[in-house]
Amino acid sequence: MVEGLPFDTTGDRVRGAFEKAREKIGRPDIRFHDLRHCYASLLASKGEALTSIRDLLGHSSLTVTSRYAHADPARWESVMAKLPRISNQSATTH
Repeated sequence: MVEGLPFDTTGDRVRGAFEKAREKIGRPDIRFHDLRHCYASLLASKGEALTSIRDLLGHSSLTVTSRYAHADPARWESVMAKLPRISNQSATTH
């Protein structure tokens, strides 16, 4: 999807620049595909809907995209809101 970039380039140029940068910083463990994962995780961490992330990444199903759900803070807030409040007072049992 280099067509959407604000400058003229090709996929090969982008890939080549990535490979040079990776070599320069001495990180052969970082893969080009990691950029895609980072992009999806950042979207999820900002609360973007998994259906939007699925569509942007071209995943075939939400099952594939669900690996990014852990990064959505709203997901955990809504789960925690369902739990009763725990106070510092000792609990009484009946």
